[in-house]
Amino acid sequence: MNKVPIQIMDLTTLKAVVYELSKKIVPSRFEKAQQIDASTVQLAFRTLNNLIWVEMSWMAESPRIVQIQPPKRQGEKSTLAKQIKHLMTNLALVEITQKGFERIVSFKFSRRPGEETEKELIVELMGRHSNLILLDNKGKVITLGKQIKDNQSRLRPIGTGDIYKSPPPLKGIVPKSSESFNSWKNNICLIPSSFKTCLNQTYQGISPALTLQIASNNYDEAIDIVNQSVTNIKLKTWESIYRRWRGWLLDIENNNYFIKFEGVTEFIVWGGGEKGENENTQIGLELSSYYTNKILERKIINLKEKLIKELKNSKTDQLKKLHFQELLIKNISE
Repeated sequence: MNKVPIQIMDLTTLKAVVYELSKKIVPSRFEKAQQIDASTVQLAFRTLNNLIWVEMSWMAESPRIVQIQPPKRQGEKSTLAKQIKHLMTNLALVEITQKGFERIVSFKFSRRPGEETEKELIVELMGRHSNLILLDNKGKVITLGKQIKDNQSRLRPIGTGDIYKSPPPLKGIVPKSSESFNSWKNNICLIPSSFKTCLNQTYQGISPALTLQIASNNYDEAIDIVNQSVTNIKLKTWESIYRRWRGWLLDIENNNYFIKFEGVTEFIVWGGGEKGENENTQIGLELSSYYTNKILERKIINLKEKLIKELKNSKTDQLKKLHFQELLIKNISE
């Protein structure tokens, strides 16, 4: 089966979206909820100026949080949408947080800014382990995107009524822009393997897309570098990678994000120059269009392959029937 490549919302992209949403919808009043499919909800937040919609999906292939254009009305009667609307009506969104290099985002709600948190919406973007979980003020699960039973996960089953537990902590070193070149290089080269393997196993927050982006601006060169053994990479190349590594970390530290749909990966949200140059970017909306188009493209390809398979099976069946009829005619006596 042909698969449409979808670049996941990695740690860097998530940080960019959270930063942008924090400026746009904190504070705001929760207003509407709808569920458009089994793993995607859309929530509306009323600010002083307008109504802003946010899509949250725990779809395994493309878990995401993005701002979207006002959607058509659908899925308001789903159980999850009705629960969210009932439980969060009249509550204000007062804080959005994402800590360290975890792909977990917390949306906190209270009666009004400055008061105690009454509800907390947790969105975990972790591939097939992604989920959406609504907690009460004591950390108890009120409702969630999908129940995780004991036979599905012995480490972290979770269901309605359970006390929420965070996923196991990330392994690896926390990246820091202050780390020296020699320390950084020695950490990566500690157990020799390919660059992409060593980087991923050494530091937190690394995705396949980020590995390519850090390796080089040129796609062919980046592919060559990430697949090379760290023992074969030349010093000049290491120094170039380290400059990009520090540039990535400094952009995160300074919340300096933008979005560009070209380069070594499908899109990139860092490395766009000075902070003031990127203030008017609409990262969430751009990503919304990207994921909508990619998911639609994948659905069309899957539908096409299904139809081709059905037509082939039908043709085979018809040919068998034709052969049978021909045999009958041939065996009929004069």
